[in-house]
Amino acid sequence: MRVFLLLCLIVLSGCEMGTEEVTDMKEEELILKNDVIDTFLINGQEFEIYPWYGYYVEYLKEDYSSAEARIDNFHNVVGNPLSNEVLGYDYGYQNNIYLKPPYNRNKLKDYIVKLDERHKKIVEVIKEALTDSTILLSGGNYKIYLAPFNSDVNSEEFLGVTGFAQQNAMVLMLDPDKISDKSIREIVAHEYHHLVYMEISDYNTRTAHLLEKVIMEGKAETFTKILYPDYEVHWIEPLSNDEKDRVWSFMDENKYSVSEEDYSVLNNGSISKELPSWSNYRMGYQIMQEYLEKNPGLPVEEWTVLKAVEIIEELEFESIE
Repeated sequence: MRVFLLLCLIVLSGCEMGTEEVTDMKEEELILKNDVIDTFLINGQEFEIYPWYGYYVEYLKEDYSSAEARIDNFHNVVGNPLSNEVLGYDYGYQNNIYLKPPYNRNKLKDYIVKLDERHKKIVEVIKEALTDSTILLSGGNYKIYLAPFNSDVNSEEFLGVTGFAQQNAMVLMLDPDKISDKSIREIVAHEYHHLVYMEISDYNTRTAHLLEKVIMEGKAETFTKILYPDYEVHWIEPLSNDEKDRVWSFMDENKYSVSEEDYSVLNNGSISKELPSWSNYRMGYQIMQEYLEKNPGLPVEEWTVLKAVEIIEELEFESIE
């Protein structure tokens, strides 16, 4: 969305992080001005925005004797509370790519200070995006958690924001130096579509396979593009005919795989298989564009709940049997 937008966005630039603390300087106490849940109604739907900055402040208070202690503490004070909020249990995000413990303490502190200062403005932009999104597609009541972008990762490729959607909640990670109103609106629209799709389809009653995940991203990107026609990002750039053939060949071979490794091959690309990075988003978006060209005027609600196999069956791909 960037479930997986990132299912795996951070993977591309964030898997290989350094192993040394950037500074041993004692952190000054951070006093946050925004630590209250913001609850509001938009088009009959209730939304709650949770500033998650304070949990990162708790993480910064500790000096760590080892990498293991730092990792454990991060999960205890940041990851587990979030896991409990969203999933209802601890350790649901222990291996989550978005919740890697940051090493760069000074930069993380700077992110928190700036996000806290701009929190009200960020919330207003999110409300604008939710207003736009709910007009186009109705859904349920959702929660939104705001956290700082991993301070060890260059966020430029992601336009300063990444995140994921799960269990009636979206989690957004923000880089205050790179975000724009536009990038915030676009990811909110993308993740909102994921939430509605998961709610009104049978997604939550089964294990999503590779083909379904690819089409799911294509649907969310299509929704965002309909909502914001000036939406232009590199992860929906068209594949060449040769690239499309290679990507489809891999997808066809692994279409019912539930392996994260197989899905990561599409997201990260593969030199040996000659697959470009972002193949999941680019192929998913391209499939949805072709499908909607053949089915003009189909309401958003209808194509949102269509199964991936139903969409593929109408297009000129090899058999998916």
